[in-house]
Amino acid sequence: MNGKFNKIERFFEGILPDGNIATFMKIIKFPSTVSDFLFEIKIKRFLSEIDRITQGEKDKFKEKIKNKNDLKYLGFKLLNIINDSDDENKCVLISRLFILFIEEKLNERDFFRISYLINRSYYKDLFALKSFSNQDTISTGDSIADKDVLESLFSYGFIENRGIDGGNSNLNSGGTIYSINRYGIIVRDIL
Repeated sequence: MNGKFNKIERFFEGILPDGNIATFMKIIKFPSTVSDFLFEIKIKRFLSEIDRITQGEKDKFKEKIKNKNDLKYLGFKLLNIINDSDDENKCVLISRLFILFIEEKLNERDFFRISYLINRSYYKDLFALKSFSNQDTISTGDSIADKDVLESLFSYGFIENRGIDGGNSNLNSGGTIYSINRYGIIVRDIL
């Protein structure tokens, strides 16, 4: 168990101000409230994915961000994102996004924007994004995905409204036509 805490401490060592790492680790090691306990679970879920990155990649990332204040700012924002998650599974997705950011497959702006969108969404709705894997568009009249879920994904910012389908003479009902946007594609691909 102590090895896990050492791993957490090493990861956040470079991105938290010196005096705050001790306080942070005290909360993780000895949670005194339910929110501390939940935060510990979310951090562990986040770090479970980060283990896929080599130490060399982590060091290269820290080196790329030359300014220590920028690195600490990034660390604080990352902790806030993790803390704001209402589902520890979202922390896994955010971790996978962070890996894309470290690997320079995602820029900082998109990392934070998509993390925000994930946090404001209902986790299980995100799986409907997989419905777009073989489809360019999906209509709420189709039975491919639930209408309410599609409307939620639209409000979260993962899909776009492409107009209305009036149905056809075979009694197929129409509905709103949706297509997946670039944020939706990124989330779909990390699910």
